[in-house]
Amino acid sequence: MTKAKALEVIVRAFPHSEQVRDIDLDSEPEAVRFSWRSQRFRLALGNLSVETTVPGGFLCGGDVSILAEALIRRVAARISAEPSSGTQPA
Repeated sequence: MTKAKALEVIVRAFPHSEQVRDIDLDSEPEAVRFSWRSQRFRLALGNLSVETTVPGGFLCGGDVSILAEALIRRVAARISAEPSSGTQPA
């Protein structure tokens, strides 16, 4: 998944998507970091795993990250099932 597609998935997956902020596309080549409400997240592009960042910069897979990962995977599956733009139906 590209970083642009990951951003689309994040915005579509999270409620109140206007609260997605502090998006970091540059610190890791295969991940996107972002904040939503009071949580900081890291989304791995390869397997769509989500971890939250805890004080000290450490990554943690807790309840919030499990829920975020499920939302992101569901939206990513929906997007991949959508017809590509620019294609004509048969």
